[in-house]
Amino acid sequence: MQHLYTEIPNWERVGRILAEQNYLCMADRVLKLQMIPAKEKYETFLASAPAKIIQRTPLIYIASFLGITPESLSRIRQSIS
Repeated sequence: MQHLYTEIPNWERVGRILAEQNYLCMADRVLKLQMIPAKEKYETFLASAPAKIIQRTPLIYIASFLGITPESLSRIRQSIS
């Protein structure tokens, strides 16, 4: 990247834009992990993730992705069913 930045000045702008987009995406995810209740996170995940991923992914990984404990996810799943 540094080589591109020095050789082609416009690449510096592209790199900055990509870094900004990455930062905004990460900040949004952190905010959602902190502010949204666990049940709502799981419901949003169910609505947005493909069924194949939901069925094949172990619950421990889904819980980790949502920022909750596997026990909490189990309780949420029971209350939804």
